Amino acid sequence: MLKETLYDWFGLNQTLFLLINGVHNAFVDPLMLVGTALADYRNMPVILLFLALMAWWGHRYARPDTMQQGLRLLVLAVASYGVAVVLTATGKYLFDFPRPLAVLADHVVVLGQEKIVRSFPSGHAMFSMLVAALFWRGANLPGRIALALFVLWAGVSRMVVGAHFPADVLAGYAVGLASVPVARLALARSAELLRQRA
Repeated sequence: MLKETLYDWFGLNQTLFLLINGVHNAFVDPLMLVGTALADYRNMPVILLFLALMAWWGHRYARPDTMQQGLRLLVLAVASYGVAVVLTATGKYLFDFPRPLAVLADHVVVLGQEKIVRSFPSGHAMFSMLVAALFWRGANLPGRIALALFVLWAGVSRMVVGAHFPADVLAGYAVGLASVPVARLALARSAELLRQRA
């Protein structure tokens, strides 16, 4: 009963998936594959490299604020990613919900790799929201719009390519969003403990 309510939404989870997964044409399919590729959680080294270059640039050109911001974000990104990966992996192995292909078989259009297990939560949705949460504070309005569009693009792409149900995507978003403040609090607590020992 709990799964029917919180995950299946009394059938709405599958209905929404089928509606979104049914949208395919020569423009949508490549666009969704790109969205999925960009939101792959294994792209984290690219984010870390960007932040390291940001810190180096601030140091090289005597911009201490930029250097400190880059270093702070770099440390926060590593910590947040660690929290998010642990939570996502735990969810996938603890719940072990089947992928749409395993549940709906021939009714699912799959673009790319076919997977049938560990659907909940979506690692791609987690990563997109994690990136947005990391950069949200320092972003201007156009930057925030771009981040929001990236998150939406990633989530929709996971359903269009047939990899996840809407509930998986929402859970991934929640993990990504929660990981940044959790990591921030853990880092602040660690810094406080180090100061007390000094």
